[in-house]
Amino acid sequence: MNEINNNQSNHNPVVNFLKKFISFDSMITPSIITFLFWLMIIIIFISGFVTIIGSFGYYYGVNQLQIIYGILYIIIGSLSAKVFCEILIVLFKINENLKEIAKNTRK
Repeated sequence: MNEINNNQSNHNPVVNFLKKFISFDSMITPSIITFLFWLMIIIIFISGFVTIIGSFGYYYGVNQLQIIYGILYIIIGSLSAKVFCEILIVLFKINENLKEIAKNTRK
């Protein structure tokens, strides 16, 4: 009877998630970093487009500068967000590799 309960709990995704969450064997932060990356990209694009659209109320010379600024904001902001998130993920990969090395040296 106990074996049946164990098999059923192994197929339950909620139980599996809770076991992984409580055990600290797998990191949840890379998933959060991925979500934050997409959130930053959306905010950067909205801010860039608002800057470009807002530039149409200015005089001709200022208008061109604001359009260029909006485009540069989107490009540089997107690259900066990507690099920032990649650095954070690399730090977590280093942590995972160090755990693997420690586990292999104990054997």
